Amino acid sequence: RSDTLPILFDSVKDTLDTRKFYLLENTDAEGHPVLFYCLHRFKEAPYNVEDEIKALIYLLENDVRAKMGDSFTTQQWTVLIDVSGIRSPPLVFLNRMNTVMEANYPESLFRTVMFPVPGWLQKIIQGFLLFVDETTRNKFVYANDIKSLEEFAMMPKEQLGPDIAQLQEDNKL
Repeated sequence: RSDTLPILFDSVKDTLDTRKFYLLENTDAEGHPVLFYCLHRFKEAPYNVEDEIKALIYLLENDVRAKMGDSFTTQQWTVLIDVSGIRSPPLVFLNRMNTVMEANYPESLFRTVMFPVPGWLQKIIQGFLLFVDETTRNKFVYANDIKSLEEFAMMPKEQLGPDIAQLQEDNKL
């Protein structure tokens, strides 16, 4: 951490502007900050994994921490992952992100909600999750409709951002 921090906004601005991941304006019903990942944006243009990780760390250290309250329960965050249109996920980024999270933010994840996730993909993801402990495995849930997404995200759809509205308009959620 001391080798990486502080990260200056100007060094990550362009990466953050791609909105591959971003922080939602509102917290969930329990006060957890909510990160939104759009995996399909990783295939829209070439990217540098280390630049993406640096931008993610900036977002966590500056924006997510600012939304955390004083209570223990809000020292965690929720992650929403839009997997629509994904046939081949950005595995190099996801693996690197997992390494950084385990080393620097253990126990910071409240819940990960993946959506929309067809049954066949749920089985593949569940297979990968067999390699993590049960507590971590139970933090991963799937939503295939707006009602279940609202329930697992603990937020009304109006607070889930413009990407959700677009998915609904495109009949993908």
